[in-house]
Amino acid sequence: MVNVYSLPTSTPSTGVKGKDGGAGILQMTVPFKEKITAILYVDPCGGSNGDRSEGGGGGFLVLGTAGGGLLVWELLSGRVVSTVDAHLNAVTSLASSRGGRGLDVLSGSADGNIHVWSVATILAMGDVGKSMEIHKRAPIRTLRGHKDDIVGIVTGRVGDSHGGRGIAISAAKDDTACIWEHGSGTLLRTILLPLSPTCLTIDPCDRAAYFGFSDGTVTSLDFFKMDGEQNVKNAIFDEQKKTIAVQISTDSLWKIPGENIGSCLSMDVSYDGTKLMTGYDTGKVVIWDIPTRRYVSQLTAMPFAGPVTNLRVLPLQSTGSNYRSELEIRDVIKPRFGEIDAHDGQLPPNYKISAHLVGDITTFSHERSDFERCLDHSSYPDDILADGINEMFLYRQKDDKSIKTNNGEADFMALDADQDMNGKPALEEENQRLKKQIASLQRLQQTTFKQINELRKGSEQ
Repeated sequence: MVNVYSLPTSTPSTGVKGKDGGAGILQMTVPFKEKITAILYVDPCGGSNGDRSEGGGGGFLVLGTAGGGLLVWELLSGRVVSTVDAHLNAVTSLASSRGGRGLDVLSGSADGNIHVWSVATILAMGDVGKSMEIHKRAPIRTLRGHKDDIVGIVTGRVGDSHGGRGIAISAAKDDTACIWEHGSGTLLRTILLPLSPTCLTIDPCDRAAYFGFSDGTVTSLDFFKMDGEQNVKNAIFDEQKKTIAVQISTDSLWKIPGENIGSCLSMDVSYDGTKLMTGYDTGKVVIWDIPTRRYVSQLTAMPFAGPVTNLRVLPLQSTGSNYRSELEIRDVIKPRFGEIDAHDGQLPPNYKISAHLVGDITTFSHERSDFERCLDHSSYPDDILADGINEMFLYRQKDDKSIKTNNGEADFMALDADQDMNGKPALEEENQRLKKQIASLQRLQQTTFKQINELRKGSEQ
């Protein structure tokens, strides 16, 4: 079951904008057919749970199930797509990353495996590249490097300094963490942790990773000093040391002096990378100073009523963001299980989205797109109408030719028409028929343009 709340403004975590101005008001409760064990909001045009840029556009909700599969809920249309149960156990963690091939979702499970899914392939209408539907909703690759339950997955940004190679970090109960290049499935480095981790996070600039443990301590791994070197070089991309495991000693653990604070369940780093915030099963939230690796204070004087299982530091709002979504979710459409799914490669006739366009519609060219021109026009531009009529004519002509076999001969013989010896109409009759069709098309075009001009004059008056 998933709860949807109305918020007064769009936020990166949900992207839902409330209409009543009330914060935290329950808008709807959505039951699902399977038990939900993990949740992730993904904005294909911008932010997500694993991205610190602002989202809010037409996004998807990815849900991990107890059966080991995924449910992808398209919030603008209500379409729900279920994948195959690729994991042997329940999905424990989800993360998203944007690379050169599009948007991917990484899922971790208690079986120790990490699957990489292509969101575009899962949500595509009909078959994609293969005839069997099962291949479309299966993982595109599997990352194998752990022997125990996956406790968390985080993804970094795709940096130009490393050739656009995106990284992902996973931690498991076998006291190990793995750094992956998930686009190719390559294991970059293996980290040996001093204790069994319970949570992890990554620096906003992919500079370091942080791990929390059940005894309340935390530790960090600086990517530029992970091999004891002082060179300004990211060691995770060192091909010569790919097979060398990195050992983190117990002496590097960050501890709170004289206090048993409980088990660390969640953590996140501030937008400037100087503070680490950790949440505990006792309801406390602790702030650490990253440069000195020391305890600073607690977030609140009194602990929360329950365990802090999720923690996120929001981006700095006053500075703005380079990304601005072109779509805004006004209303979340409830799931429509199987009603608007297609298996023949065509768009279903009852597939509709409900969204609000925000700001200018940007294009990749200097000229305005046809969609922008239609938005500003009183009806439709003349050239777009002419292209549409011509396309309809060509489509009808294509249907007329489809009754013929591959060798060009007709499947039947018309008894009331003159035929030549090969069963084909005479060339002169074919030319006359085409001339009549062109003349009829021109008359229809002139009539259409005349009606458009009359409607335009009436709207101006």
